[in-house]
Amino acid sequence: MTKSLFSPHPRDRKEITRDYVNSVYNCTLCGRCRVDCPVSIESPKIWIDLRNELVEKGFEQESLKTVIANIEHTHNVLSKPNDQRANWSKQLKLPYQIEKKTKAKVIYFVGCVTSLQPDVQGIAHSFANILSSSGIDFAILGGEEWCCGYPLMAAGHKDAMVKSMEHNIEKVKGMGAESVVMTCPGCYRIWKDEYPDISGKNITFDVFHSTEFIAKLIKEGRIKIGEMKRRVTYHDPCDIGRNSSLFDEPRYIISKIRGVEFVELENNREYCNCCGAGGELSVSNPNLSLEIARRKISEIIDTKTQTLVTACPTCIMALSAAKAGGKADFEILDITQLVEKTIVREESKER
Repeated sequence: MTKSLFSPHPRDRKEITRDYVNSVYNCTLCGRCRVDCPVSIESPKIWIDLRNELVEKGFEQESLKTVIANIEHTHNVLSKPNDQRANWSKQLKLPYQIEKKTKAKVIYFVGCVTSLQPDVQGIAHSFANILSSSGIDFAILGGEEWCCGYPLMAAGHKDAMVKSMEHNIEKVKGMGAESVVMTCPGCYRIWKDEYPDISGKNITFDVFHSTEFIAKLIKEGRIKIGEMKRRVTYHDPCDIGRNSSLFDEPRYIISKIRGVEFVELENNREYCNCCGAGGELSVSNPNLSLEIARRKISEIIDTKTQTLVTACPTCIMALSAAKAGGKADFEILDITQLVEKTIVREESKER
């Protein structure tokens, strides 16, 4: 049996100060320290376990209480009515309404932020249009989609994360899906790694991030990429890059766009610097989160690129906030948006 990190003695309990609790949450869970660790310590797992035990002992991180309450009551981090999750899809021009589709081979798990945050709903539009252009039979869960559980896990609520995940898994199974695909790295990590690791259960269908799925579509010839004359760089989101080793897929996609001049960031792939929003740091310590993001902006400026491409809605929001009011004049695009801008349109394929 693993020894508890905390003694039950009341005197020791008093030694757990509010400053200590806050310090435990001053980590983005990005995994960067693991890269240089000579003995490969899985530091993010240690931090998550510590946070979980803090919560079990009654030491809740104050600023995260609202987030947890929102998820418990509305099943999303933005505290909006959950039946609004599919509203973004009303702008799509598809031959059917994806939110009303009850069976599909592929489920697009949109995620809380992309579903409900107007600033990044364009990611969902672009990815849905890519899937449609390639003739993929897909649907979304709409109001039946619950938070993936990443914010719950990062805040120290593992049991609640498992409950949310099991709901989502059952809904996907009920639609007869063979695959589920995400544009959010946090959602991807929860589905691919964290849920099986924490629950001890396996997911019986394929799990993809959009970069994997789009690369697959290109290789199969289901979509064709055209030309864009831009100088671009790419930011590796922590949860699909360093923590899931999806480095080659986004670069493969970018390489297929004729006319693009690709420049790597000084710190890239497993050494890529975090945007600052991971691990719920943007909620638990917004000033620190913004400072990290501003350092990232300086690194991007040094590349003298016109476009920053990434593959994460949260990264886009964090870097856009840090970029506002500064000297940075580059645009920020999700890789789905980049692909949609360059895709060669063909006549609609039969479903």
